[in-house]
Amino acid sequence: MNPFIIGALLTGYVATLTLVVGILPSTRMRAIVYSVPVPMSTLAILDPGLVDPNILIGLIVNASFFWLVASGDRFGWHRTSSTLIATAVYVGVSWLFKELPGISISTALAFSLVTWILILPRVRRIPAKRSSPVEGFAIKRMIVTFFTATSAVSISSILGPYVVTFPFTGITLALNYPGSVVPFARSFWVNGLPPLLAFGTGMVSGKEMGLPIWGAVLVGFTCWGAITGVFAVFQRSST
Repeated sequence: MNPFIIGALLTGYVATLTLVVGILPSTRMRAIVYSVPVPMSTLAILDPGLVDPNILIGLIVNASFFWLVASGDRFGWHRTSSTLIATAVYVGVSWLFKELPGISISTALAFSLVTWILILPRVRRIPAKRSSPVEGFAIKRMIVTFFTATSAVSISSILGPYVVTFPFTGITLALNYPGSVVPFARSFWVNGLPPLLAFGTGMVSGKEMGLPIWGAVLVGFTCWGAITGVFAVFQRSST
């Protein structure tokens, strides 16, 4: 993969994403929009060899990135410091997990779901707050995105499959989000992570069934849409 091509593609995507998220008043809706797996799909199509069950665990590590940044907010750290620490932790954990023996999709999915379920009650006890205004389109944000994407792809030998779930948009969000990241981290864990796990499961399953990568990605998006719809109906009926 050419890091500069990936950087350009993801920078264009984040520019569009910024405009969309800027008009959404709900933190929950922002979390859902940020969870649309366009970066994952892009990397999967460009390098199908990266698609394996590890990306399901990578999604849990990705969600943990936001909690590390949120912890920095609570301790009063500068946002740049907490973002750099969270990114370094993601890279370190990815390198360690990449070195583990290959795991099956059922094992990876079970681990991810159990982790999500065990942490969910504590996350839901955090009060849901109104979202902060999001900064609009800015050159600084695009530069950060381009640098992040090119850097991550350049160290893909270290990250392995975890480059697919690298927080490309997450780093940009963390550095530019004007309010506390705690409400976003909460909404991403509750509302954004399950559809992403469904996407990853569908895409990996499709590839293991012998589908071409574009077919596997379509299966993943179908699963993502189905779980997103189920959560939307469930939350509407519970309000």
